[in-house]
Amino acid sequence: MKNVLALAAAVALLLVLPLSAQSLEDQLGGRLDLGAELARGGVLLFWSDRRESSADLAAWARLLAAESYPGLRVVAVADLKALPFFVPRQAVARQLAKDEPAKPILLDWKGEAAARLGIKGGEPSVLLVGPGGTVVARARGQASAEAAAPIRAALKRP
Repeated sequence: MKNVLALAAAVALLLVLPLSAQSLEDQLGGRLDLGAELARGGVLLFWSDRRESSADLAAWARLLAAESYPGLRVVAVADLKALPFFVPRQAVARQLAKDEPAKPILLDWKGEAAARLGIKGGEPSVLLVGPGGTVVARARGQASAEAAAPIRAALKRP
């Protein structure tokens, strides 16, 4: 029983703590420490594990573009853990760079960011991250006004 309680406490602690240092490369060759970025707060994080990641992320970015607030930083993450081992990583990065040549998309080859943020795969997700790395609002699914409602509501709060 003690082991079960200790395990439950450890899992709960992992879900509450912000991401530790996690440097990810983007499709343009840059790097960003996602953990530090989220810990600062004021981040709108777009995440997708689908083959159409760049299209998913772009659709959400267009939908929420009108929601520009001073100091709000936008971070996009492509979760690539399901990529077959025989697909060259460089080819994936080149394709993402071709699809989205202007905005960096972080390449999460192991899916660690999703696991640590409690994101479930299969559909794109958007998280509004506040101070200390706490998730203030979430949206899931294809970009639509209905799906974006929780993010928009949280952005409008004082």
